Amino acid sequence: LPISILAVGAGGRIWLSTDGGISFTKIYDTGTLTSNNLTAIDAQAGGNAFAVGASGTFIRLAKTPGASSYTGSVIVVKDAALNTLSSTINSVRTPKTRGDEVYLGTAGGEIWRSRNINATKPVFENKTFDRKGIGSIVDMSFAGLQGNILFVVQNDVNGYSRVLRDFSGGNLGNDVEAIGDFVTPGNFGINSIYAANSNMAVDVGNVQGTYAIIGMIRPS
Repeated sequence: LPISILAVGAGGRIWLSTDGGISFTKIYDTGTLTSNNLTAIDAQAGGNAFAVGASGTFIRLAKTPGASSYTGSVIVVKDAALNTLSSTINSVRTPKTRGDEVYLGTAGGEIWRSRNINATKPVFENKTFDRKGIGSIVDMSFAGLQGNILFVVQNDVNGYSRVLRDFSGGNLGNDVEAIGDFVTPGNFGINSIYAANSNMAVDVGNVQGTYAIIGMIRPS
């Protein structure tokens, strides 16, 4: 069966492919929902999708099961104390079997979580973990049964990266271990990570010396 693919870009543009990426149709043009640049998107299988970008932009794309069209709305990311997320959101992830949850990794080094993302007014939490608010969160990837493991790429203020593994599936706090550090293995920045399972992931990054980084995380 054809696979639907969503893509985002500059000026708030969003595209949809219903033929596995052979062709794309622009479903939102610049200024329709936002004029801010969009940086990432993630979706539940057969359900809602979530796009993020500059200045804390968060867009919920609601989809009726079985339909191909989306209805977009901009949601202000706030916690219970009405603190507002305003920095660029670099990464958005929604665990595949936990459809009410969304995680946002920011250029301000924070991870925000909502567990009622499909509510009329979702509430977010600014999660606590080692070096929260220092550097940036570049990417995240869930793995394991019901997404019980969360891999995180965390940059320091110099742009060097390390990988965190959260054993609580997004609750973070004291359930996080650092895999290596910002200089071990040496790197000039990791850009993306994908987890194959709870114990194995692949990350890719910037050129160091002659070659770009392709790293494998696995049991020793």
